[in-house]
Amino acid sequence: MWVSQKKIKVVGKNPKGEKQTVGSEPFEIKIVDVKGLECPVEISDLNNGEYEATFTPTSLGPLSVAVSLDDKDLAGSPAKVIAKPEKPLKADLDGPGLKVAFKDKPATFTVSVKDDAGELVDVDPQYIDCAFSPIKGAEEGPKCKVEKTSDGKYAVSYVPENFGIFGIQPTLFGTPLISSPHELKVVENVSTDNCDIPNFPSELSDAEDPKFILVAKGDDGLPLKSGGAPFEATVGNGDQSFQPEIIDNGDGTYAIGWDPEKLPPGDYDLDVKLGDNSIKGSPFKLKVKEGPAADHSELVFVPVTHCSVRVKLYNRKGEPRTTGGDDVHVTVKGPEGPVPDISVTDNNDGTYTVEYQGTPGEYKVSAKIKGFFGLKHVKDSPFTYVIPNVEMKKKEKKK
Repeated sequence: MWVSQKKIKVVGKNPKGEKQTVGSEPFEIKIVDVKGLECPVEISDLNNGEYEATFTPTSLGPLSVAVSLDDKDLAGSPAKVIAKPEKPLKADLDGPGLKVAFKDKPATFTVSVKDDAGELVDVDPQYIDCAFSPIKGAEEGPKCKVEKTSDGKYAVSYVPENFGIFGIQPTLFGTPLISSPHELKVVENVSTDNCDIPNFPSELSDAEDPKFILVAKGDDGLPLKSGGAPFEATVGNGDQSFQPEIIDNGDGTYAIGWDPEKLPPGDYDLDVKLGDNSIKGSPFKLKVKEGPAADHSELVFVPVTHCSVRVKLYNRKGEPRTTGGDDVHVTVKGPEGPVPDISVTDNNDGTYTVEYQGTPGEYKVSAKIKGFFGLKHVKDSPFTYVIPNVEMKKKEKKK
């Protein structure tokens, strides 16, 4: 039980104000809680001029204690006492207003006060204090209002007037209800209904380092120009989900990325939230497929007058690709500038044959793989080689 039996002592005095030494006076004691419920009281005459009233409070909070003798109230009666819990109580906090709030916008969260057995405890809301303490970049915290709900919990409402980070640590009769404060961030008003990730792909290569750009927007649908919103995300599938890295660019955009090795080929969801609300389009459906890894892929040269170059692709595990269909870009710069009419043939086995007409001189060949996030050079690209002047060497030998 969150409150135990209590005792109140009454001391009888004579008209001169002197303590009596004998008992038998017919004192009456009435104890009532804030709901108007009367607590049963047992009075014991200690036969020394003192009387002990024993009772168990029906609820926490203020109690009215009225003591009378011969239908006349004693001086100072009725008195007000506070029924406090025997042991510190605990609380569960829940709601969108715990993590993030927007300046000048109403926010709420709930407090469930519980005893050691996890049962809800009834208490007067005026004794629950949810004061906000500034932590970082913050001025005075918002004022809050605590009201009891129909399900036995307590609704806390507030309107933040300053940006910054605040600590929320509710107390009951001055004693904290949670071990450490919840951290609240007050930011510029963000509308999750308008936030989006432009050009989100339906497919992504497992060899690419993903970096999606989240654009935060306000109620008017326009992009915001400042950061600070504590977006959260999960990516994966069921138990295999994890939290990707989110970088606040400080300009209203946020970069979301993760190690590609964490997502092998398969179907996944990317869920992006602000508080308890998902942004527009979330969760995003993402199909990861095996793709060519530029770091492992390579160029194979057969430098003759009619040049033949082979691009050999590998996956991110370093295994040769066995299918085609990848977007391979090759450029060649020769002694007279960019080489025209480059032919790239997909051999449908993970290799691509590149042919172009060359003349003696130095050449620089660049091979890149195009993915969703742009072009990336294959290993050792760009590569420089020289086509020798065969005819000139023949003439030198004849001499």
